[in-house]
Amino acid sequence: MLSARGASFRYPGAGEDALSGVELTIGVGSAVAVLGPNGSGKSTLLSAIAGTLEPRRGELAVNGRVAYLPQGIEVDRDFPVDVRDVVRMGRWGRGRWFGRFSADDDAAVAAAISALGVDSIAGRRFGELSGGQRQRALLAQVVAQDAEIIALDEPLTGVDRPTAARVGELIGRWRRDGRCVLVATHDLAAAADYDLVLALNRRVVAFGPPQEVLVEPTLQETFDGAIATIGGRLVDTSHRHPGAA
Repeated sequence: MLSARGASFRYPGAGEDALSGVELTIGVGSAVAVLGPNGSGKSTLLSAIAGTLEPRRGELAVNGRVAYLPQGIEVDRDFPVDVRDVVRMGRWGRGRWFGRFSADDDAAVAAAISALGVDSIAGRRFGELSGGQRQRALLAQVVAQDAEIIALDEPLTGVDRPTAARVGELIGRWRRDGRCVLVATHDLAAAADYDLVLALNRRVVAFGPPQEVLVEPTLQETFDGAIATIGGRLVDTSHRHPGAA
C-alpha cells in the first residue's frame, strides 16, 4: 500500500533535508510505529504520505486514500462548528464537497462518534472543548473517512486512558480490515505492540519487526544516546511524556 525508494524531503525555504534516503515497503493490514525524537522526521514522513509534501528526490508511492491526523492542530475558538460538524468533515474527501450527505455518510459519522465516545458532546462547539475532547473529535473524523491508509501523528497527546484504549481497539480493527496504519510516537513500550517499527533520525535508522528494532544499539542511534535502562526497560529520556488530560 505504501513504498518509498530513496525519498528525501525538504520544506520550502529550508537549507537541508528534514528526512533523507527513505527506503520502505508497507503492505496491507500492517500497523507501523514511527519512532524517533523531536525533529527526527516523523511528522515530515506522515505529512508526505498525506500528500502535503512532495519528495525532493526519490519516489513515494501511496496506493489508497489517506486519513491524516497532524500534531498540534490550531483551533479558532470562534469558528461556528460543533463536534458533529467536525466529524462530518471527514466525509467531504469522498467526493462530497457539494450536495447532500447520503444515508451512508450519516451512518459513518454516527458510527465514528460512537467509536470515540463523543456522543455526549456531539452538539457542543468544537472551540469550547478541552484539548483531550478536541483530540477525540478529530480521531472520530479520521474514523469517518474510512480510508485505506491512516497516518496519526502523536494521536494520544492529551487524551485519557479510556480514549487511549479506544484508539488501541481502532488500530486493531483497522489492521483486521486490511488497512495500513502509521502512528508517530516517542513511546518505546507502545511501539512493541505494532507489527513493524520505523526508527527515524532524519533518515531511516532501522525498519522491521519490534524485536529487531527495539534493541539498545538501534535506539541509542535513533535517540542520539538519550536512552536509559529503568526497571529493566529501555526508556527514551529525551522526551517527557505529559500526563493525560
